Amino acid sequence: MRDPYCPRDARKKERDARVAVVNAADQLKISQRLSNASFCKRYNLGNLEVVSPSGAVVKRLSVSSLCRWRAAVKAGAADRLGFERGAARRGSAVLATAEGGRVRLRILALIAEKSPLSASAVRRRIASEFPDFQAPPLRTFQHFMKGLRVASALGGHASCKVSV
Repeated sequence: MRDPYCPRDARKKERDARVAVVNAADQLKISQRLSNASFCKRYNLGNLEVVSPSGAVVKRLSVSSLCRWRAAVKAGAADRLGFERGAARRGSAVLATAEGGRVRLRILALIAEKSPLSASAVRRRIASEFPDFQAPPLRTFQHFMKGLRVASALGGHASCKVSV
C-alpha cells in the first residue's frame, strides 16, 4: 500500500512527468523537426498531451526548463527532476529540535514503552521532564506523534519520515 505521507511519492511523480515531457519533445523533434520553442508553445496551449506513467502532468513548460530537464536526463541524473517543496523544512519542527533533540528522543522512548499513550499524556510527561521547555499546543504533539508512528510503520525508512 502506498503511503500518502511519504514525500518520495510526490517527487517520483513529478520526476516521471518531467522525463515524459523530455521524451515526447525528443520524439517530436526527430519526427516533425519541431523546435523547443514550438514544442513548449504547443504544450502550453494544450495542443500536445503528455501523460507520464504515474499519471502526473506538467502544468506549464518553458524552453529553459525543457533544456535543463533534457540535460539532466542525458547526464543520467533524472532523479534531480523531482522537487519537494517541504524538504527544506523537514527535521526543523519544534519538538524535533528542542533541547538538542532530547525531546524527540524522549517522545520516541515513550511511544516505544507504551504505544497506546495519548498525546496529552506525552505532553504532560515532556512538560514535567523538561521544565525549561515550553510545551507547544496539544495538536502539535498529535501531529508530531502521528509522523513518528507513520515513519516507524514504514520501518523507519529515512526518506519517508514526516515532520521529524
